[in-house]
This record gives sequence, C-alpha cells and structure tokens, in this order.
Amino acid sequence: MPPARQTAKYCTLAEMKSGAWTDNIVELPRGTVNRVNILGVVVEKGEKTIVLDDGSSTMVTRSFEAEPSVAVGDMALIVGRPRAFNDEKYIVIEICKKLTNPGWVAYRKKELALLGVKEENAEQPDTVQEPKDIESEVKEETADSIIAKIRELDTGNGAPVDELIKTMPNAEELLKPLFEGGDVFEVRPGMVKVLE
Repeated sequence: MPPARQTAKYCTLAEMKSGAWTDNIVELPRGTVNRVNILGVVVEKGEKTIVLDDGSSTMVTRSFEAEPSVAVGDMALIVGRPRAFNDEKYIVIEICKKLTNPGWVAYRKKELALLGVKEENAEQPDTVQEPKDIESEVKEETADSIIAKIRELDTGNGAPVDELIKTMPNAEELLKPLFEGGDVFEVRPGMVKVLE
C-alpha cells in the first residue's frame, strides 16, 4: 500500500521564507511543512513558472508537467511541495487552480488567523470568527455570485450550465444546494433558471 499523501498546509510565503529549509522540508514555529496550500496573485509568468504574490511576499512556483492555465493578474490557488536548490527557494506545483471569487482572499486570511499566522504589517482583529461562521459567509457570497451569473447569462430560456462552469470552475458544486433549496431549477437538461 502506498504511503498516505501529506496534507497541504495553509501558509504565507513570508512565513515559508523565514522557516528553516532542509531536505525539501520547511520547519516553521508551528510545525513541519512538506506540502503547502498557498493563495495569491500571479505577478509574473514564464515557461512553466509562476511568480506568486500572497500579500506577505513573493515566490517562484514551477511546474514540471503541464503549463499552468493562469495568466498574470489572476488569483490562483497553488498546492505543491517546497524545494530548495542552489540557494533558491521555490514551490513545485501539484495543483494550480484559477479562482474568480475575491471572497476567497478574505476567507484565507481568516483561516490563517485561526492557525495563529500573523499578517505582516497588518493589524490583527480583536476577535476571530468561528470556522462555521466563516464557511457560511463564504458560501453565501459564492451562492449570491452564481445566482447573479445565472441571471446575467439567462436570455429568457435559462442559463447554460456549461457556460457557468467555464466562468466559475466550482459551479456544479455550488448549484447542488441551490437546487435542493429551490432557489434554482432546471428548465431543460443543461439549462438553469433562478426562481424569482
């Protein structure tokens, strides 16, 4: 049986850079990290490389497989492994996903705050929301955004689901509770409409 894949830990790039790197493992004050989950903006892109800025610092990420399907200015979620070679620290990309909802930035900041990661040069809130409150806040935000998108694409006969998926990669996942709650219905296969 193959060994279990390590959990990708939420980190900031500044936190990673200040950690101790040995054998492709980063030692942080809050534990050992050998797989990371970083959310940031693509500020540079080369052939199979991306420079990501998460607001705390920047770092090069590299893909040794397919060209990442993001462009400069896109918000991206990167899951990968830290690597150090010839004094260069970078992340080897396992997953690179473009995100379109800016609400994920606020959500990630709250997740990091819950883990005790302090933002550089930022005032910390006096209280931190419970995870369930954060989750419901983001779900509400994403539900509102998909409903707005359906209305935008609906020319009278409904909005094509495939178009929704093109603009919002997690559309299928978001539509399910809306169908169950009766907020959205299927006019015909592949076409959805908001219940007014």
